[in-house]
Amino acid sequence: MNLFGGELLLETGTNEIQLVEFTLRGQSFGVNVDKIQQIIEKPVVTDIPKTSGMICGIFDFRGQSIPLINLRVCLKFRGAGEDKAPKNQKVVVMEFNRVLNGFLVDDVKRLHRLSWTEIEPPKLALGKGYESYTVGMIKFNDRICTLIDFEKIVAKLNPDVSIKHTPKMPFKKERANIKILFAEDSQFVRNDVTKILRDAGFKVEAVTNGRDALNILERCAEECKKNKDSIKKFFNLVITDIEMPQMDGRHLTKRIKEHPVLKDLPVILFTSMSGMWSEVKAKTIGAEGLISKPEISDVVGRLEELVFSKRRI
Repeated sequence: MNLFGGELLLETGTNEIQLVEFTLRGQSFGVNVDKIQQIIEKPVVTDIPKTSGMICGIFDFRGQSIPLINLRVCLKFRGAGEDKAPKNQKVVVMEFNRVLNGFLVDDVKRLHRLSWTEIEPPKLALGKGYESYTVGMIKFNDRICTLIDFEKIVAKLNPDVSIKHTPKMPFKKERANIKILFAEDSQFVRNDVTKILRDAGFKVEAVTNGRDALNILERCAEECKKNKDSIKKFFNLVITDIEMPQMDGRHLTKRIKEHPVLKDLPVILFTSMSGMWSEVKAKTIGAEGLISKPEISDVVGRLEELVFSKRRI
């Protein structure tokens, strides 16, 4: 099912997103189209024993059995049972961290082309059951569209693909001289990765979006100009998520690489979106590498390669 034929491909680094809007009980939600494999009618579902109400069962998708996740239950809507749902529900098949999952939604509405500056960070008090899964909000004329932290949902249901279940990295005292700026909008991911890197010996400053990261870097660059210092006095490397409110990781990377003081600062894109599409775009904007989020052990190795041997990935 292709509801979005004819959409324009976004130029890399423009700080834009193509957002698919879907509904649950009349409320609007959104997800980056880059994470979607396909949108289909609700398929035949096979029950599996001893699963939570969050998983409806499994279904066949391109010859592979994948779980069908009931978003009504995950987001704690009242009356989330099947009897309350519309008859012609849709399934949005997404890929996170190289794992496919189907998400059951009421309907899929349309595709929006937006700037990340139009997406606000989540409010502290939403008054809904899904506040802990919210990573951003968009205000349209007649409604608010909420961006959901699908990574947190998937990690809760399948801990094997979660960052927090990655083996602890051994501490090395020489890493204390490596200062990392880490931009990640998901509190769930940000807290886990920051702890893992700090436990391994790195110094980490974490922020919630690319705009905050760039503001910090530009202030450091001004200090470098005044005192004729290198940016390495402040940071040795940037790790950034791709999807973030206000400024995404691709645009942040582009701004860093275009800046006369910041341009030699290595950047690693850290994402749940895997595949050649992201690898190609990472190279296009000058990033030194792209790593799938569960592979935090790869991050540690690549950080040391960049900082100690000064080789590109």
